[in-house]
Amino acid sequence: MTAGELSRLYPAGVVVEVANAADEDERLLHGSERALMGAMVPSRRREFAAGRNVARRALARLGFPPGPLLRHDNDRDIEWPQGSTASISHTNGLCAVACGVVGPALWSLGLDVEQAGPLGADIVTAICRPDELVTLGSLAPPVPSDWPRLVFAMKEAAYKAWYPVTRRVLDFPEMRISVDAAARSYSAEVMEAPLSGLSIAGRFGWDGQFVYAGAVLTRG
Repeated sequence: MTAGELSRLYPAGVVVEVANAADEDERLLHGSERALMGAMVPSRRREFAAGRNVARRALARLGFPPGPLLRHDNDRDIEWPQGSTASISHTNGLCAVACGVVGPALWSLGLDVEQAGPLGADIVTAICRPDELVTLGSLAPPVPSDWPRLVFAMKEAAYKAWYPVTRRVLDFPEMRISVDAAARSYSAEVMEAPLSGLSIAGRFGWDGQFVYAGAVLTRG
């Protein structure tokens, strides 16, 4: 998976970076970031360091200063620099980040990358709404994955764009995905008490190793 492939998920101006082995070095972190690691196991420490370090590199490309990336006051979400929006995704050895400058066409964004393969049958109905399953059941499957696996990635990306703006937790069925399979694009609709004026749309893709989705939240 390359940054170029993930960049196709977003409009021009969004920067995508994929972490490398050097980014896992926690010595590159600010002291205040290392303090957040606490008693993390070694694998989680490497993941944490990679996420912060690659995000800092992406933000620098947009002109943001290389300061520490700490947590939001009320939860474990990252407090991004004022005027920026970003999202990190980790999955089995891959760490990627998408960053952008907040503006009329980009209020918030989300990124999700998942391992390829069918979604477990035991959780499909927890992720997908019945109407989504009916609609997607008529489409050619994204082999070696399936549509529920891609819906999972789309909803994760959409939620990552949604939450920093609203600070509202959603369950998977509270969001409905509408897919344009030919264009590899989708929109996400919040079903329960949606906030007026917010729109979430994105793009998705897959290959033999991963499924992936990007989302952009706009305010219109």
